[in-house]
Amino acid sequence: MQTILLAESIKQDDKDATGKAGTLANGGLLIGFLAKAAGVSESEIKFYEKQGLLSSTGKGKWRTLDTENAERLKTIIRMRNIGLSLGKIREALSYCEMPDPQRRHEGMVRLLTTQINELEQVGSLISMQLEVARAHLGTLAGSGAVESAAAAAPSVDGPAAR
Repeated sequence: MQTILLAESIKQDDKDATGKAGTLANGGLLIGFLAKAAGVSESEIKFYEKQGLLSSTGKGKWRTLDTENAERLKTIIRMRNIGLSLGKIREALSYCEMPDPQRRHEGMVRLLTTQINELEQVGSLISMQLEVARAHLGTLAGSGAVESAAAAAPSVDGPAAR
């Protein structure tokens, strides 16, 4: 829905310095205008094209994405923003294309559950590393090493401030 609104806003009122609208007569959205409206670079869109996640028509500055590919771009951006890898984005897009809504839903739930589990594991590892670092800092503080290092460190204001 958001991408359709994005596409509609480009069709209606987005023009470049020459006054050319962001869409062509065939309804395709110019890559540059779509990139600007979606908050991504043209090179990012080109990257997704090279990876086979999007397909465009035309060449150079006249390359366009149809509304379906504009929707896919928005989905890709959302998935990237929640931390999915390129492989998982590809997998999620394959689920999005499944005609059976039940299978589509089950696939996405399985994929996102895996992502949540992986993030929880990373969080646990970070917590353990933080505990080790705090314990190490406590050991250093007890030995006087922290105070010695702080006294020997240069001042933020420079040597003249001492």
